[in-house]
Amino acid sequence: MPSFISVCLRAQIRLFKRLTTKISLQNVRTAQDKVGHLGAKVLSGKVSAEKIEGLGFDAEFIAPVKDFDESDKRIILYLHGGGYTCGSISYAEGFGSVLAAKVGIKTLCAAYRLAPENPFPAAVEDAFEAYKYLLENGYESKNIYVVGESAGGGLCFSLCLMLKEKEMELPAKIVAISPWSDLTFSGGSHKYNEKKDPTLSGELLRYYAAAYAPDEAENVLASPIFGDLSNMPPSLIFVGSREILLDDSKVLAEKLTASGSKCSLVVEEGLWHVYPLFAIPEAAEAIDKIKAFLELEDEKQKRK
Repeated sequence: MPSFISVCLRAQIRLFKRLTTKISLQNVRTAQDKVGHLGAKVLSGKVSAEKIEGLGFDAEFIAPVKDFDESDKRIILYLHGGGYTCGSISYAEGFGSVLAAKVGIKTLCAAYRLAPENPFPAAVEDAFEAYKYLLENGYESKNIYVVGESAGGGLCFSLCLMLKEKEMELPAKIVAISPWSDLTFSGGSHKYNEKKDPTLSGELLRYYAAAYAPDEAENVLASPIFGDLSNMPPSLIFVGSREILLDDSKVLAEKLTASGSKCSLVVEEGLWHVYPLFAIPEAAEAIDKIKAFLELEDEKQKRK
């Protein structure tokens, strides 16, 4: 059962859903970036930021300030959401700062190129470049955790499929929050949750899909739910029961498990798209679960 705070907030954010269908893409981008900037500002005293040059897109390291061990070799690669059309480094800094400060692991925020100016496969190519940058700068795949929400959540799995194609080592773990993993809209929740979802609409998602991958929706690097999900890293997936992307998460988790990959799915009753990014009690619980999941030794490490 959702908390009282969540119920109240749900009614308020439903108003923003109506606005996004009436304003321009540029205004939506501006609003989303302001939200991220505000979140980063709140945590500015708890993290440090370092810009990265030469990647072809904006990127930034964010590290926790308190009790941070410089010898810690772990790193989070954070891939933000925004329907592949929104989200600059200003937005990425928001949840990137939360991950660094509250999970306690240095985080690389990758503000990949956006559609429609840069359609598929730009986002997955940039995610790959960010991952390769980490490998080239001393981070080992066994210490890299990929975290993303919404489009970024799906992108986590697209990145791993690309790495498999290139026969490269995969990251240690994946955390995906409301991953958009099926740009063909085959999941039934797009219909049965349309009126329940306070944040997303089918109309808006179809606009995003047409902007990013108009002729490539079935490509496994755009819709990883159709890819070979065997030998994927252990994954933790969060989703709200009221969102239209519910089946994107449920079917993805089912296919991962059926393929022999480890996956834990958390379906939070009564909540909405990317709920762990909001200031509600359930979000704090989700962050605790992320921290615990990333701190667990993997099976290979236990056998050594």
